Amino acid sequence: MCMRPWFLEGVGALAVGLLVPAASAAGAFSSDEAVREILRQRIEVSRLGVGCVVALVDESGARVVSHGLAKSGERRPVDGDTVFQVGSVTKVFTSLLLAQMAARGEVRLDDPIALYAPPVVTTTRAREITLLHLSRHTAGFMSFADNLEPAAVQDPADAPTNDAMFTALDLQPMRAATGVHHSYSSYGAALLGELLARRAATDFESAVRARILEPLSMTRSGFALTPPLRAAHATGHTARGEPRAHTEARSMLGSGALRSSANDLARFVQAHLGLRDSELAGPMRATQRTEADRQRPDLPMGLGWFHAELPGKRIVHHSGSTPGFSAYVGMDLERSRGVVVLGNSDHDVTNLGLHLLEPYVPLYTP
Repeated sequence: MCMRPWFLEGVGALAVGLLVPAASAAGAFSSDEAVREILRQRIEVSRLGVGCVVALVDESGARVVSHGLAKSGERRPVDGDTVFQVGSVTKVFTSLLLAQMAARGEVRLDDPIALYAPPVVTTTRAREITLLHLSRHTAGFMSFADNLEPAAVQDPADAPTNDAMFTALDLQPMRAATGVHHSYSSYGAALLGELLARRAATDFESAVRARILEPLSMTRSGFALTPPLRAAHATGHTARGEPRAHTEARSMLGSGALRSSANDLARFVQAHLGLRDSELAGPMRATQRTEADRQRPDLPMGLGWFHAELPGKRIVHHSGSTPGFSAYVGMDLERSRGVVVLGNSDHDVTNLGLHLLEPYVPLYTP
């Protein structure tokens, strides 16, 4: 039986549970006090985490509300500068890199991946699958390549090389025909990141840092566990509140290896909403909705971002999880507001993020 890899996750489905009345009925965000009370109940009463940080972004600025600890049994509280693993939220950065490179003429969305793949790739499917297919999860791949999964799960220090990731193209069974159905694939997103890095003549981490993180002043974000990030990093925990050891991915970075803070992700959201000047404004708009959306309205995605089905709302969002961490980033594009939620336990924060963004979404508790 295959184990679930540490970066295999997307936007979680809502479950049936208890409706908690929203504090804001007219569309404004709840007060800091109301949000803090939700976090307190979540952590101290329902035992759904150890620490949680929320960033609320709108035209008035960004507010950060937090509750809990960076590590159980210690006194350091989490705050807006605490660093968390954000899992598959990484995928929206990978797709933003694609949109930026397309805007600069370095690639085209409909380029076949064979253009940028190394000689080890011989399969004819490399001439059929495009960069756009990888970004929108329509390549037809399985969620994860079977020949890569064990090493990625058991010991990140022994993670497969990028050459092994390309070899998997010839070996991997397909879930669906290319371009026909949406088939969420962490493998496909990781492949996209490596292809873009090769086209940019650098490694994926360097490309994201130079083209996205540094222009947005996201100084508490990165992939490698550098001394500054380690010092600010929260410890991940199991669902029972037991600490997990820090892990560091060596490959497959474009799928789910980013670390970031609520303050940094708030800047990312502000730029997406046009509330912060950025050279990335055009590519960011392209990730939210593309020409392909009008051609295939049945698909739930732009470039990287999922489109939520909420009445009368244009919501784009993505969640992520790794062992010990959960993350959510969502934006209401019509009302120019967004929410970031970061937690340092296995308990999913997607429902909490949706509730804070759109209070009529029920907040579920055990």
